[in-house]
Amino acid sequence: MQEEFSQRSVTLLVQTGKMTGKVLLQADQKYLNAQRQRQQLNARNKSLIPLHGAKNGVVQKSAP
Repeated sequence: MQEEFSQRSVTLLVQTGKMTGKVLLQADQKYLNAQRQRQQLNARNKSLIPLHGAKNGVVQKSAP
């Protein structure tokens, strides 16, 4: 089961006239930066999710 999560492949589409190591490295760096930004955004959104049944950060009280 662990092997399924630790082994992943990524497909990069690069439009270039000549594929060099430098171009491949730049494409890889752009992909990794996008992944980091996505993870940071997801972590920030998770920290904003209200807890204990609150919606939009407001706890609704029932009428007396």
